[in-house]
Order: sequence, then C-alpha cells, then structure tokens
Amino acid sequence: MKNKKSKWSLSLSDVKESGGSSCRSGRKKASQTRALDIRDAVLILTHTPSGVTVEGEIPEGHYSKKEMLALKSNLREKLLKELELKAARALKIKGY
Repeated sequence: MKNKKSKWSLSLSDVKESGGSSCRSGRKKASQTRALDIRDAVLILTHTPSGVTVEGEIPEGHYSKKEMLALKSNLREKLLKELELKAARALKIKGY
C-alpha cells in the first residue's frame, strides 16, 4: 500500500507470518458428511524491523479447502494494509 505523500511501502521480506488453523470433526464415521467438520484460523503478521504485530481471525464455520484458502488470502491482504500503516507510524515515516 502506497501513500501519495510518501514513497515508503512495506517490504514483504520484512513480514513474518504465523498462526494456525484447526478442524474439529463432529463426524463419528468416515462415511458421514464433511459438513459436520468445523474449521477456523488465526493469522498473525509481524513487521520484524519495527516489531509491530497485527492479528486476524477467520470465524468457525463449515468451509471447504478452497473457501478456506480464499478467506485466508482476503484476511492476509487486509492485515498487510493494516500492518503497513502501523509499521509506518511506528517508524515515524512522514505522511502516515
């Protein structure tokens, strides 16, 4: 994300990603539908030079693998924008 007043932007090489996801199954037998599986995820991004961290969560739900990947991608984009703003402010970059 670039600000019109400043040429500084967040470098992805300075961002550490962590977090996790879980899948809890309500199925008693393998033959039962996967719709009983409940998935959720937490994504944590850290800007290593400034130490600023942002966190987001995908709520519990019945997601396919494809849906979960799309939700994580959208969350990552949102968190990167937030992290860039917070890191720029922490580094006292003009225009933020």
